Amino acid sequence: MYAVTKTALFGLTKALAAELTPKKEEVKLHTLLGRFGKADDMDAAVAFLVSDDVSYITGEVLPVSGGIPSRLLII
Repeated sequence: MYAVTKTALFGLTKALAAELTPKKEEVKLHTLLGRFGKADDMDAAVAFLVSDDVSYITGEVLPVSGGIPSRLLII
């Protein structure tokens, strides 16, 4: 069940990304940091996830979203 749900979420995310592309500036307005993320914004999250600090964490999602209220936000 988990794998099916996860795959459905990936599909929804890709569909929303394609659908929201023309509304980029409007989406940026809903991001608390007021900008889109860059590859460098992922550095700390990746460093944390590959460290020993996560030895007892499993099955969690770490959103690096700039403070957008929901990753499934539909405008």
